[in-house]
Amino acid sequence: MKQWKRLMALGLAGALALLSACDAETTEAEDSFQIYYIRADNQELDSALEGVAWEGDRDVDTLFAMLCAEPLEEVLDTGIPAGTSLQSWELTDGVLYLDVSGEYGTLTGVELTMTSYCIVLTMCQMEGVSGVSITADGEALMEETVLTPRQVMLNGGEGDTSTLVVTLYFPLSDGSGIGAEGRTLNISENRSEAESILDALCDGAESRELSGFLPDSAEGITLWIKEQICYVNLTEEWQLYLEEDWDTLAEKLLCIVNSLAQLDEVESVQFLMDGAAIDAWSEIGGDFPITPDMTSVAEAES
Repeated sequence: MKQWKRLMALGLAGALALLSACDAETTEAEDSFQIYYIRADNQELDSALEGVAWEGDRDVDTLFAMLCAEPLEEVLDTGIPAGTSLQSWELTDGVLYLDVSGEYGTLTGVELTMTSYCIVLTMCQMEGVSGVSITADGEALMEETVLTPRQVMLNGGEGDTSTLVVTLYFPLSDGSGIGAEGRTLNISENRSEAESILDALCDGAESRELSGFLPDSAEGITLWIKEQICYVNLTEEWQLYLEEDWDTLAEKLLCIVNSLAQLDEVESVQFLMDGAAIDAWSEIGGDFPITPDMTSVAEAES
C-alpha cells in the first residue's frame, strides 16, 4: 500500500543536502527518502523539482513504479509518459543503468531534462548509487550518458564561489614528458572540485613550456567519485581527441590523473565511454584505474 507523507517544497540545495546526508548517515536518513516530481506551476529547474517522502519499499522496481504514478498533490506531476515501463536495470561501479520502454523517448527538451532529474534524485538516494544512465529501448536520449545529482545543481543557476589551490599537469611542449604549474581556481557551488580541475585543464596551460591537450570544453563529460576512484565518463569527441596521437595517449591520461588525484577523496581515476571501460586503451599498458605517477614530472617556468 502507498505510504505518503507530504513535505514542504525543497530547492535543489536542499535536495542535494538531503542526498549527502543519505550517503553519510543512511540510518538517520531512513525517514527522509523522497520520490521526486515536477511542479507544474514552476518551470525553473532550480525550483521545479519537489520531493515527497516515501516510507515504502526502496528497490529499483518499486521506486520506478512510484515515479510513474501520478502524485496525490495536484500541483505535482510525473513527467514520465503514460505506458512507460522499466525493461531492465543493472548497478555497476556506482552507476544505475535503466532501460525503459519507448514511450520515454517521446520526451524532449526541458521536459526530458526535468523528468530525468526526478529519476536521478530519487534513485541516487539508494545505497551504492552515485549516478544514473537512462536509455529508451537501448537508445540514449541525452548527451550526458550518466547523470548525477550534482548536475541538477549545475543546471539550476549561479551560486557562491570558493577558491582551490591546485597543481595542474600538462605535456611539455618539447615532448620530453609532463610539466606542472600552480593555479588558483574559482569553484562555483554549481561545479565540483573535480569538475573545476577538468575545466581548468580544458582552458590550457599558462606556461609556454606546456601544451594544451584537451578539447576546449568539458561539456558532456560526467565525473563521480566512489570508494576513492574518480570515474570520468567521456564523450566520443573526447575519446577521438585523446586518441589522435596514440603514442602520447598514456601521457595525456596521466596528466588528467595527476591533476585529479591531488583531491583527498581521489586515489585513482577510471576512464569510461558510455559508462563502460574503454577496452582499446588496455593496449597502452599499465593498470586501470590509473594511479598518479610523478616520476616524469618537471616544474615548468612561467
